[in-house]
Amino acid sequence: MHQEKILKDLEFLYQQALEKENFAVALRAKELLAKHLNFFSDHQKPLSLDDLTDEDIEHLMAEIKERLVKSDRK
Repeated sequence: MHQEKILKDLEFLYQQALEKENFAVALRAKELLAKHLNFFSDHQKPLSLDDLTDEDIEHLMAEIKERLVKSDRK
């Protein structure tokens, strides 16, 4: 089965369950949709330089330089 079909089926089941006031099924359908969208994930996507501002990058570079200097002193 294709992912899109499964997602449509889950949405359909959610709507049908709400109409019949079967809230347990409606909740489960929404839970599965939310899991697919990673709403409950504790994992964060890896940070990219593109996600940072120039100022953020400059601060990180300064911190790296500072740590390098400290480690050279040891």
